Amino acid sequence: MVKLNLTDEGKADAERIIHIFKHYMENEGQTVDSMHYEKNLQEKLRHQGFLSDLNPLLPADTTYDIEMAFLRIRNDLLRKIEDKLK
Repeated sequence: MVKLNLTDEGKADAERIIHIFKHYMENEGQTVDSMHYEKNLQEKLRHQGFLSDLNPLLPADTTYDIEMAFLRIRNDLLRKIEDKLK
């Protein structure tokens, strides 16, 4: 079984994600701060449809730790996002 681990080689570039997210938000005329973004993610973590949404896209022998992904997003992205979106 393969376990997707967000600390593995090839992890996403937080700065690049924020840059793309900023571009998207500007094009949509939207704003968001890290507090509201984190609240939205926490609500999604209680929604079974959201929690199971990725599973059909993964190879059968792969697991994905969504709680670890949330922690990574919170620690690596949300803490930086507000400064970058200004």
